[in-house]
Amino acid sequence: MLDTIGELSSLFSLADVVFMGGTLARRGGHNILEPALFAKPVIMGPHMENFQAIAEEFRAAGACVEIAGGQELAGALERLLQDLDGAREIGRRAQACAEARRGATARAIQEVRRLHGQCVPRARPASPWLAAEWPLARIWEWGAKRRQRRGGARRCKLGVPVISVGNLTMGGTGKTPFVLRLAELLNLRGHRPGILTRGYGRSSPHEYVTVAPGGTVAVQLSGDEPQIFVRSGVASVGIGADRFEAGTRLLRDIGAGVLLLDDGFQHWKLARDMEIVLIDALDPFGGGYVFPLGRLREPVAGLARADAVVITRSGHSDLAAAIEHEVRRWNQRAPVFRAMVEPHAWVEQSTGRRLSVAPNPFARAGVFCGLGNPESFRRTLQAMGVDVAEWIDFDDHHRYRPQELRHVAHQMASRGATALVTTEKDAVNLCEDCDRLLAPLPLYWLQVQMRIEGEERLMAEVERAIGERARAGR
Repeated sequence: MLDTIGELSSLFSLADVVFMGGTLARRGGHNILEPALFAKPVIMGPHMENFQAIAEEFRAAGACVEIAGGQELAGALERLLQDLDGAREIGRRAQACAEARRGATARAIQEVRRLHGQCVPRARPASPWLAAEWPLARIWEWGAKRRQRRGGARRCKLGVPVISVGNLTMGGTGKTPFVLRLAELLNLRGHRPGILTRGYGRSSPHEYVTVAPGGTVAVQLSGDEPQIFVRSGVASVGIGADRFEAGTRLLRDIGAGVLLLDDGFQHWKLARDMEIVLIDALDPFGGGYVFPLGRLREPVAGLARADAVVITRSGHSDLAAAIEHEVRRWNQRAPVFRAMVEPHAWVEQSTGRRLSVAPNPFARAGVFCGLGNPESFRRTLQAMGVDVAEWIDFDDHHRYRPQELRHVAHQMASRGATALVTTEKDAVNLCEDCDRLLAPLPLYWLQVQMRIEGEERLMAEVERAIGERARAGR
């Protein structure tokens, strides 16, 4: 007799015969697989509704003893106890039936993983805001479609191939390091790339700015992300809200063999020869809703226009397979690639010295950044083994004022930081004399580079688009 829950399954091995309770009254029965695994003959009543398939299988195999009611229980027990060979044979059949059902948990887990690999999480907005923002999202969507129709009908074509790199969502998806890597690869293949970029957040009296490879321009005139393009020296850069006009001036002033259109997926005025769409594996579809309900610039159906899709930050997430499954709902033809931003070097802000990423040149870091998606930077530092004393987030494209830097330095020092760490984009946005303001803590920023799985295949697609444009121009 047992008086605690959970002990019964451990004692089946001691039994000669097992009667399965809950089968005489209409309670649906219990699972007979547990005693069957110990090769025990099982007696059960007529009520096995909860395990109907198992009961039918055992009946068909002669692997159990079934009684119609409680008045038959004593007789069934007596027969089994007197005929031990017969009881053992029933138990053997029961064990064979139970063994045939082993692996159900593994199969269930496999099915769960399969379904998980096809589903991208989406966050439903809270009800009070859902009703208010739903019509605004529809207006935004209508406006996006209207801009697409109007811009698509009046697209202007430049005299060289144009490769667009863009995304569906607001915020960062790794476009800057991707464009830089694409420019490097084009240089290696003998092309002369130029980069067209809007120059978000710049304050300049000049509507358009062009910079030759190796040239310089003040960050106020370029904006932070274009400044990274300029400092890299891998391509000429044309900056301006109207990318067609910026491209026209870049080709006139400097020249280029192929142009990379940064953040161009929703820039309708300029014709392009290839659309590359980046999707952030950490937040693939901006919550699944168009702004303001989510962060989508346009519905996910826009993926149908893509000629290639790149899942960035794929090493920081297990959603890459699910994202690819979602892409295939809208686009069956575009190849899908995976990419990851990797640390390349630490740069000491005061001297410009480049240092190895391993080991880290400091003991404990105070981190600050202003990014569209700071989680990627957070996970990169974690993977590098950086001991973070404190973390401060600012808005994307944040320009740092002197008082803010003094506050950052004071707060980080009080938390035990021995150095300050930020990104290249944030280093561009620092005010003058930042080293003095942050003293005595030294500042390092992390230089990163994009690693693309299947890089050669991607470049084959790019070369094909360039070649088709060249043939069409002849």
